[in-house]
Amino acid sequence: VTTSQWFLLTSQSTIKDIKLHEPNIQLIRSRKDGTWNYDFIIEKLGLNNPTIQPKQPQKATIPNIDLNYLSINNAHFLMKDEWIGLDYECNVDELYLDAEQVDLKEGIIDINKIIINGAVFGMTDYTGGRPDSLRRKGPPIFSSHTPFNPNDWRIAVAKLQMKDSRFFLEMPERPLN
Repeated sequence: VTTSQWFLLTSQSTIKDIKLHEPNIQLIRSRKDGTWNYDFIIEKLGLNNPTIQPKQPQKATIPNIDLNYLSINNAHFLMKDEWIGLDYECNVDELYLDAEQVDLKEGIIDINKIIINGAVFGMTDYTGGRPDSLRRKGPPIFSSHTPFNPNDWRIAVAKLQMKDSRFFLEMPERPLN
């Protein structure tokens, strides 16, 4: 991560460039009891313990991100939700992003170009371990006119280039007709 030269002298930090090499993120929820593989962190911090009194809530400050470039090489992301029965997996050989403006306070993301090489994004849908008694009843409820952008973010990408990439959807329990 590259930051501004004045990082230590200002009350507001600015992130300029982010480079990630071989990041591997795995979020896994158990089929038998619905616990995530990172739940131990939440427990150690006492975030789900009702006997620990939380500190007075502070007004959340949204960081100022003046992101110019994002570069990711050989990335792997897996969200394996055996409780629900839906997995997401993404592998990216190379991702390069050149940003014009990223304003989290105003909800604006303006990208000059995104170049993606060797990306594979897939979803696998199957019967999870969650009992029927804990399943949500009825249709999903959305709080806004659009479920994909409830906060009305403005996102623009001037150029998107993808090479040697693919998407897959697997439903091993459903027969092909």
